[in-house]
Amino acid sequence: MIHSQDKASPDWVSRIIHGYENRLREGDADREAVAAGLQKSAGWWLAGELLVLADSLGNAAISDIVRTMLNPSGRYARVTLKQRYAVADALLTVYGTAWAVYATAMGTTQEALKIARDTDG
Repeated sequence: MIHSQDKASPDWVSRIIHGYENRLREGDADREAVAAGLQKSAGWWLAGELLVLADSLGNAAISDIVRTMLNPSGRYARVTLKQRYAVADALLTVYGTAWAVYATAMGTTQEALKIARDTDG
């Protein structure tokens, strides 16, 4: 289940994508930026909307990974980098760029996300 605390702010998304774009090649930056949102911090998903979007792709294998991420098998179970990359790659295959993935997941435009860093921070 995704809670309101699991949702990313446009400012965070803009900063994370811009940061990866400044350090990595285009495809690598997109993959790392999407994978970054598929982590937990202090018990909350950084961008839980991505899990909801990934589950809606209609890909059974990705949906299974999402369910495993949301419902870990044990107390100390962790989401692996391999799982995060699998989900990120599936989202990027459909949407093309990290900007498009986050914009679709958050119900906003790519342009609004790109300028959020300058207006919200």
